Amino acid sequence: MMDLFEQMLAYLTLLGFESVLYKSIPYIYHRLPAQEDAYALFRHKAVLGRRDTLSVLDLRVLPTIQERRKRGAKKAEKYNVEVKLELNHPKNYAEFWDCLESNLRTRFEKKPTHSLSEIQYLHSRHPDQIRLHAAYIDQELCAGVVVYLSEPVCHVQYISATATGKASGALDLLFLELITYYQNQKCFWYLDFGISNEQEGRHLNLGLIEQKEGFGARTVVHDFYELALPKPSANGPN
Repeated sequence: MMDLFEQMLAYLTLLGFESVLYKSIPYIYHRLPAQEDAYALFRHKAVLGRRDTLSVLDLRVLPTIQERRKRGAKKAEKYNVEVKLELNHPKNYAEFWDCLESNLRTRFEKKPTHSLSEIQYLHSRHPDQIRLHAAYIDQELCAGVVVYLSEPVCHVQYISATATGKASGALDLLFLELITYYQNQKCFWYLDFGISNEQEGRHLNLGLIEQKEGFGARTVVHDFYELALPKPSANGPN
């Protein structure tokens, strides 16, 4: 790793780059201990420029679920919310994307990172690694979660609920069933709910992280570094 950094930085300096932005991989995604890059960053005087907070649940231990989340799940059962896991049909993604796009547009004036056609394409190429789990009331989708699977981590990429889903506590029931489902698949060690940050990590959405911690999740940081490069020699690259 030390040699790799030396070669990379020397090459980029020759090309005239002024700095390198390095997005680290959180340790929970390592299959083996692998933080040699963190030491190389330190040796090259990298500066921490951004730190996001991942809310992570250890699936190997029984989580402590907040009473509020339990009450939400019981409320969902009274509303006859039905949870369906591993939905594979393109129409299921279309239903969820309607909900997701509506929420993002109304609350943040934003769009999902992926369009409907893009997520459908990605799922068609990686059906075992991208999964949609959803909750329904009277056959109408009211909440959903898209999960990316990369052993040993289940990463929650998208979460959304309709007004009916929010009122009925559908997400609470969906997540509690999801946790049990992935705990039973012993190949997964962690459930990563994703970040609760904005503004390059400097703003923490307290309501969002409170919801995730209510399922037993705790924080793992995701760091971004910047390495300044020396100016190339006057002769430039060969």
